[in-house]
Amino acid sequence: MGNDDKTYSFNNVNDALGLLTQNTDQKIKTFQMQTLNNYTTLYNKVKAENDRLENTYNKIKNEHSADAQKSKYVGLSEQILKTVYTYAFWIYMILAVVLCVLIYNNPLSPMMKTIIIIVIIGFPFYIYLIENITYKVCIYLYNIVVSTVYNNGYSNTNIEYSGQAMEEIMAQTAKSPPLTV
Repeated sequence: MGNDDKTYSFNNVNDALGLLTQNTDQKIKTFQMQTLNNYTTLYNKVKAENDRLENTYNKIKNEHSADAQKSKYVGLSEQILKTVYTYAFWIYMILAVVLCVLIYNNPLSPMMKTIIIIVIIGFPFYIYLIENITYKVCIYLYNIVVSTVYNNGYSNTNIEYSGQAMEEIMAQTAKSPPLTV
């Protein structure tokens, strides 16, 4: 810590006490000592209050949070969906191969057979791109029709929502035990 550091810690207080002992005027020395004591007391009270607020916040967060359960269920859902997706993908590929064999035996031109087979086999790989583009175009057209200048997709983050949540936290904090020094 340098001499320019204005925060108060044990080292800063000792440094300040060392400077006070060098001063010879008793009134200045008494005033400086009282000021230093006041700042130290204030610092300790603010630190204790910040610690209490942090503990209260952590208590409220842990009591009313479902983060652990949510992550457990989200992970389980993700695993189930991956399994279902894998089975659906392979079922589709088997059906696509059967359909391709039927198309191959059909009396169409070789160019038409090739195009249809590529479309059928490649469907799982390009359908997401088509869906995504279609969705974005529809949202864009909808925003033009209703004259929305910009929509970030987060529709529930308005002032009333955050104010209500803040009031609930303040009510819980008011019920916490008072600070004892």
